[in-house]
Amino acid sequence: MSGPGLPKGAKRQVAPVELASRAGKTRVICLGLSALDQVWRVPALFAGGGQKIRSMEYATMGGGMAATAAVTVTRLGGVAAFWGRGGEDAAGREMHRALSAQGVDVSQFRLFKNGQ
Repeated sequence: MSGPGLPKGAKRQVAPVELASRAGKTRVICLGLSALDQVWRVPALFAGGGQKIRSMEYATMGGGMAATAAVTVTRLGGVAAFWGRGGEDAAGREMHRALSAQGVDVSQFRLFKNGQ
């Protein structure tokens, strides 16, 4: 596409933002690991020795690089699918439910019987 003021045959550079707006929503497939992380929050870092630190809060939350990336894509306005596998246990069902609740396509997230 030639623009005004460009030599004949020269092409105008297209900015990445302009390309993205032309393409519509970004579509991403995240292939890999999902995990159900167990997190204990503490008021201070462990300094070593015989120190004992009591947890202020405990939570389980989704993790794994591919699953976390899929959620990030949807939160940024893109369309994400997570392709992975898990056990057909409480953790696997929770990861499947949580990803779906975040708007991630989980149709290729397979849960295997007797898996953990």
